Order: sequence, then structure tokens, then C-alpha cells
Amino acid sequence: MNNKYTNNMSSNNNSLMKNFKMLYNLSNKYDVLYVEDDESSRENIGQLFEDLFSRVDYATNGNDGLSKYLDYNDENHKCYDIVITDIEMPIMDGIELSKNILELNQKQKIIVLSAHDESKYLVDLINMGIEGFLQKPFEKNKTLEVLFHMCEKLDEEIKQYSEVKLNNGFIWHCDSKMLVHEGDEISLCASETALLDLLI
Repeated sequence: MNNKYTNNMSSNNNSLMKNFKMLYNLSNKYDVLYVEDDESSRENIGQLFEDLFSRVDYATNGNDGLSKYLDYNDENHKCYDIVITDIEMPIMDGIELSKNILELNQKQKIIVLSAHDESKYLVDLINMGIEGFLQKPFEKNKTLEVLFHMCEKLDEEIKQYSEVKLNNGFIWHCDSKMLVHEGDEISLCASETALLDLLI
């Protein structure tokens, strides 16, 4: 095997590992629903998802996916962080599934998997509000890149919801119940913290 080829492979593997670690630091707290009718795809790419995410649930078609989505919502009192769905599936396809999910939660992050010949659906999906697309067959670096951008968006949204900007440069951190002014933590007693939290 020539050195140039070996060095290229080594460089690609290093790049892949670096991308994987960067993504894992963002993704390991998120739950995912993966809807795919093809068993080998479900197993192969599902293994990658299991390595990256806190929880991965599987469905074999859109109908099964919608049922799992509703069950998860009932059990956890929240929606999946990300739904990843194939387009062409029996019983209910990925487009119909995405429509149903977005009617329930218009902010749901959905990644659609499509084969080359399914690009005709992409404009409709973008108009529906789908933000992520992956093309089959999967290219690992591209897959990690799409997942990374989706997790970055989720992190940004969580930060927006957990930080409340008040007047005169004060910021209330909902998660830690902490009041900050220009980078300095303001010391509050328990009753002040409880009152501020209640008001906000």
C-alpha cells in the first residue's frame, strides 16, 4: 500500500474521530427517534446514533413512529429532541409522519433521510419546516456534520430559554436559579431566589 494512500486514510480517520468527539460533547444529552423500514440501515446507522445520543428509540414505519412519538411524550412530558426519518416507508411515509409531528410540535427538530431519486420531495419538506437532510448512502463525516449543526441549534435554543435578560444588565439563569449582573453572581437568600423564580 503506498504511503500517500495510508497517510490520507490516517488523516481521514483522525478527522472523523475529532468530529465525533466534538459532536458527542453536544449530543450525549439528547433523545432521538429513528424511523427506518430497512433493517440493515436501522442497525448500521442506529449503532452510530446509540454511540452519540442519550437514548435512541426505533420505529419501522411512519405509523409506528408517530405512536412511539406520542408514547414518549406521555411518559416523559416532553418531545424527542430529534426525529430522524426515512422518506419512503410502508403504511405511512416520512413526509406524512413529519407533517403529523410538526402539527403537534412546530419546533420539532427533524432530519430526513433521502435517496438520490427522492430529491423531488426536498422543496416540500423545506417549506414544511424540516431543517436537516441526509442523503443515502451515508457519508460518515457529512452525517456527523448535519447532526452537529442540529445539536448546536438545540443547545442555542435551550440557552435562550434558560437565560432571562432583565433590566439594567441583570440576567436570571433559570436552571441554576442564579442572578448575574455583568458577569458577577448576585447573592440572594432562599426567599428572594424563590420569589424571583416565581415572578420570572
